[in-house]
Amino acid sequence: MCALALTVPLCGAGCGGPVKPPPRARQSDALVVRDVPSILRDTLAAQATLSGTTPTLISGYGLVVGLDGTGSAELPGAVRAVMEREMTIMGVGRETGAFAGITPTELLGDRNTAVVIVSAAIAPGAPVGTLFDVSIDALPGTSTSSLQGGRLYTTRLFRGVIRPAAPATEPLAEANGQIFINPYADPAEPGALPQTRGRVLNGGVVSQPLRITLSLDAP
Repeated sequence: MCALALTVPLCGAGCGGPVKPPPRARQSDALVVRDVPSILRDTLAAQATLSGTTPTLISGYGLVVGLDGTGSAELPGAVRAVMEREMTIMGVGRETGAFAGITPTELLGDRNTAVVIVSAAIAPGAPVGTLFDVSIDALPGTSTSSLQGGRLYTTRLFRGVIRPAAPATEPLAEANGQIFINPYADPAEPGALPQTRGRVLNGGVVSQPLRITLSLDAP
């Protein structure tokens, strides 16, 4: 019998077209070397970045109503502009509702109201609907003497520290409710909180989810 052999010609450097060099690794594909404990080597912790694991600071300008003449009417122009816009968005001045027929300007000029700074920290990974406490502080530079008996009108809260010229962003939460001030605290005692500071217990609610994300260093 005669055996048939199949041969595959081998081509050297001088045979055929030019040989393409291997593709260079892109800078974005460079591996990130992490200094991790030996027990975490070859795990996701050594090859990825975990973000969103710290509390998120939120704040906003709010209006406290129901005071007994202990509020104030004076406001910096920039803060007044922000408050009038926010109050219009929240329904002040409409034909129906708690403040029907009252303009934002009239409400801000009432000594039974006070503009405050509302602040809080949302826990990492908080889903929509999560409740949290908020801190209330009378706006510095005003004559508000006490927030006792007041109620926080619905306030939108934004990421970071609020300031009048802050760029427009989506609110992360809202807050409202009765302000709690320790009735047994003596303001004259050293270290006691002033009557211009209080809290609304479970007064905040998350409206945008704060997700925890895991990103591979080299996808």
